[in-house]
Amino acid sequence: MEEEYTYEEFEDTYEAEPPKKQRKLWLWILVAVLAVAVLAVGAILILPKLGGSSAGDEWTLRNAYIASDKSAAYIILPDGESVKVKKDGIVSARITEDLKHIAVLLDDGTLYVTDKDLKAKQTIAENATSFSLSNNALIYHDKDGRYHRTSLDGKDVLDLPKDIGDTYISAGKDKLSMAFEKNENLYVLPNGADEWTKLGGDLYSIRSLTNDGKLVLWTARKDGKYVQYLTENDERVSLGEYNSSLYSYAMYSKDQKLMIGYAWRGDEIRIWIKQRGKDVQTVKFTGDLYDLISDAGRIPKVNASQIKYIYAVIRSDGKSNLYQISLSGEKEKVLSKTETVRFMSGNVAYLDDDGDLYVAKMGKKELGEATKLAGDAKWPGLYGDGKYLYYMRDDVLYGYQFGAKEPVKIASDVEDFQVSENGRYVVVMKDGNDTTGYALSMWKFGGKSPTKIASDGTVIRVEDSGKVYYRHIDGRSYDLMYYNGKESKKIGTDLPLN
Repeated sequence: MEEEYTYEEFEDTYEAEPPKKQRKLWLWILVAVLAVAVLAVGAILILPKLGGSSAGDEWTLRNAYIASDKSAAYIILPDGESVKVKKDGIVSARITEDLKHIAVLLDDGTLYVTDKDLKAKQTIAENATSFSLSNNALIYHDKDGRYHRTSLDGKDVLDLPKDIGDTYISAGKDKLSMAFEKNENLYVLPNGADEWTKLGGDLYSIRSLTNDGKLVLWTARKDGKYVQYLTENDERVSLGEYNSSLYSYAMYSKDQKLMIGYAWRGDEIRIWIKQRGKDVQTVKFTGDLYDLISDAGRIPKVNASQIKYIYAVIRSDGKSNLYQISLSGEKEKVLSKTETVRFMSGNVAYLDDDGDLYVAKMGKKELGEATKLAGDAKWPGLYGDGKYLYYMRDDVLYGYQFGAKEPVKIASDVEDFQVSENGRYVVVMKDGNDTTGYALSMWKFGGKSPTKIASDGTVIRVEDSGKVYYRHIDGRSYDLMYYNGKESKKIGTDLPLN
């Protein structure tokens, strides 16, 4: 059976799915996009956060951890530091991407902004229900059902129309935009604009929006038919007509200059490639979509200028196939009829029908000669821009660095594991489950046996430095812990498990 990646484009508290949990790509992409939408209205990628290089980027738009009794919120900062906000009735809290301001929402509707040191305080609203935040602005929804945009000091206020329907809010570092429906018309309030613009009618649903508000993916419905549209600025392009509703989503390059849209209806797959200022390219497949990744890495992690090809894993007739797609829309199959296939930055790993694991290098147009690495393998995963491969044989975890002669045995009796993004560190989980926790051990690639971190724990995130954020579970609650490579410290307490 095909085992799918959990997508980590968009991150909040960054709950990576265990490799044993199987999920179609369309579902985890949906989760990632919904996560962005939830972030946008103030409620979370896989983080999807779009990754960045600075400390602020790395920790941007993370919800605070709220205590079980709502009396405290823990804002997690880089290097295992945290800010504890003490206030009764905390519903949510979030820090700006530049780490300078914290917005806090209470259950009585009070919404206020404070600084990281919790000294200055500015009340924004007294009847808020949710909010979305950038470095210099926020959009909040009130108990009367109305949205408002305001600066962080609460002075520059723009009231949006009453009685609007479907909404989509997109928050970036310094950008905050909103698309909304009113009277079945689509409107967009771009970042920093003083007024909203009507983009079209017969609106059925808003599918995606860039954080500058200039690119919108949406669906219209008229006379029982559905039309998919992409609007750049005020120019609308039809992406096709359908007899039923189409499930469509989008991901963007780090600089948001490239959009990769994707949709499915039954076994019909459509992928749209949109470079800013250029025509849309449409690519069609039959089957199930399991992965989309660029030749430079995960699409939201790299800029558009770094990307030449998109690689799609399509499962058809019970087998997985790897396709190379140019930005001009040409597609070519480079690997077919595998049980499972993984691609990252020119490296390929795949399983055949017998569970034999092969590795190969991707050339410009075709796959190089494959080498058998192991038999009876499961759950292969590529990390570190494709440099590292991890997989299981029975209950034994192995690691392999491309170019090496042999894989490395890491640990036996492994129930689960989680790897840092750069692929150099892996946390091994044994003797437990997600409810009661596991025995956690850290292993560095090339090192000796794993080093024990904790008992009764579940992993939140493994940093590229080898530091680990994890939960220490105690009954129905947990403590938020940080392992600095030598010892653990508590940075949050009495947090609910669900």
